[in-house]
Amino acid sequence: MQIRQARTMTLDVITSPLGYMQAVKRAVAAITFLVAYGYELKDDDEMLLEADRGLRIFEKLLTPGAWLVDAFPILQLIPSWFPGANFKHLAKAWGRSCKRRELRLSTG
Repeated sequence: MQIRQARTMTLDVITSPLGYMQAVKRAVAAITFLVAYGYELKDDDEMLLEADRGLRIFEKLLTPGAWLVDAFPILQLIPSWFPGANFKHLAKAWGRSCKRRELRLSTG
């Protein structure tokens, strides 16, 4: 599997040298999904897109200093309509997104 993915990645890099990072990401993800879950990714697999979306959200959540509410927990108490409470809307939207993914994954 690793050799096959390395070959696919090399061909992707040769055909599209500017998109080499995408080729590397896909190869690493394909190997990881197969080893961890026994799932073989296809080209432009929806699972890969879902994993990428989840990682982007996770990355934003863990960015130090990105959320004022982390420094001032009292801000959790402000209503969602209050100016500056955008973090509440994002949390709700991301939560719904994660629930939909869980439901899709559990139903196959």
